[in-house]
Amino acid sequence: MIRNLFRRRPTDLELADRLTSENYTCRCCKKAWKPAFACPNPKAPFTWLAPPDPAPDRAMITSGDVLTESFCRYQGDNSVRAYLPIFVSENRKSVFLPVWASLSEPNFDQFRAAQTSGSADKLGDMFSWLFSEIPGVAAPLGKGVLQPFASGRLPLFWLSDKAHPLFSAQDKGLPARQVQKLYESLGARVGPHLLGTGTKQSAPESET
Repeated sequence: MIRNLFRRRPTDLELADRLTSENYTCRCCKKAWKPAFACPNPKAPFTWLAPPDPAPDRAMITSGDVLTESFCRYQGDNSVRAYLPIFVSENRKSVFLPVWASLSEPNFDQFRAAQTSGSADKLGDMFSWLFSEIPGVAAPLGKGVLQPFASGRLPLFWLSDKAHPLFSAQDKGLPARQVQKLYESLGARVGPHLLGTGTKQSAPESET
C-alpha cells in the first residue's frame, strides 16, 4: 500500500513505449503481453444493435445474418474484422484498434475465400468503409482501404477520408494518454497495468 503511494507516474514517453511494446511485462501481473493489441474484439458493426455471440467462421456458409470472429453479414452489409493503426505521437510507433471494415459483396466473397486459403496478400488493397462505432468519434463511417495479409492474418484498415476524426491520427498520431483513454472507451482495462498502479490480476488479452 505504502509502496503504491510513492510509485512514480510514468512519463508520457514511458507510457507510449509501454503502449507500443511487443513484449511488456506488467508489474502487477508479472505477465508478458502486447498492449498494442490489448483492445477486445470489436462489437458487431454499429448498425447491429443487439448482435448474437460470435459463431465460428464456417457459419458464413449459411444464409441470413451472421456474426463470426472474423466476418459479419447483416442486412446486406458485409464486413471483415481488421486493425486500424494509430501512431502514438511520443514515439511514432503504432497501436492497433480492432474495427469492422465493410466491403462490397463481390470483394467480401473474394476476400473471405482468400483469407481462408491464406492467400489474401495476393488481392492487393481493397476499397472499404470503416463500419465500427468508436466512442468519442462523431463519424462512424469513413472511406478507406483494406490491406490484406497472407496466412490468415487480420488485415489493416487505413482511412482515406480526410474529414474523419481519426484520419490525422494515422499520420500525426495521438498522445499516449489519449490513446490510453481511447482503449479504455473500447473496453480495454489497460490503465492499472500500464501505469503500474494495479493489484495482482489478469493482464488484458492480447493478439498472439
